[in-house]
Amino acid sequence: MPVVISGKRLLQYELHLTNFASKDLALKRIEVVDSAGAVLADLKDSELIGIIGRFDHALGTTDKLLIPPGVRALVYLSVPIWTCEPPTVPLGMVRSSIELRHRIEYQVSGNSERASVEGGAFTVNTQPPVSTGPPLRGGPWIAAYNASWERGHRRVPYAIQGSVHIPGRFAIDWGKVDKSGKFFRGDGSNVRDWYGYGAEVLAVADGVVAATRDDVPESETILKTPQPIKLEDAAGNYIALDLGNSHYAFYEHLKPGSIRVKPNEHVRRGSVIGLLGYTGESTGPHLLL
Repeated sequence: MPVVISGKRLLQYELHLTNFASKDLALKRIEVVDSAGAVLADLKDSELIGIIGRFDHALGTTDKLLIPPGVRALVYLSVPIWTCEPPTVPLGMVRSSIELRHRIEYQVSGNSERASVEGGAFTVNTQPPVSTGPPLRGGPWIAAYNASWERGHRRVPYAIQGSVHIPGRFAIDWGKVDKSGKFFRGDGSNVRDWYGYGAEVLAVADGVVAATRDDVPESETILKTPQPIKLEDAAGNYIALDLGNSHYAFYEHLKPGSIRVKPNEHVRRGSVIGLLGYTGESTGPHLLL
């Protein structure tokens, strides 16, 4: 489903590429093409390198495009969906369906000729997006998100029950700042020195509480050396809201004992559901939504 980011309507998704050959394959180009043959994205060279995720490599390596036998690469795509209408107009009002496919160009190690293959076809979901309100009030708040961060939320896959998931594909970190842009008073060593700590967290839309957790403890001081955290504890105390039609809002790192809602409870947009805290895998008090 397309989302509007910085005024542009984009599809954000991942293309999985696995080398089943017995030789190295050098990825040269990826084109995203619609059913009319129009090229919506043409990715090569440095631009292609920047969107490749390789989990057989250390961060920062430069040979991401050379894929050895048996290795999978993830391509983090942000594809513009062009229409004559502004992003505020739902796609369903523009055309009935949009079908995309991918043309992958590569070179076999030791061979100067290039080959290509097409695949990964799908139909874009043109249902109108859910309208949401702010998760916090007051401020100023900084909403931190960038799809290109190599260790950002979007680039951290989780393998669960035999399949790969990216729960943080659209996750945004919300932190309160002062006039100079600082997140805390003094050296920020105490959680209560952070401006956003304890702020009321709001339901972004009408919905039903799908799940909560409120038993993760919280350190009173900011841990300079992060402690190992179990995967199931990484979100800290959380609330999951079911907004309908398979849409959910997930709030992480909430303050212990602050959750004011229970599973199956109906909530209204703007109602207080918990408080911002410092639980789970967190570098400081903030809300991840």
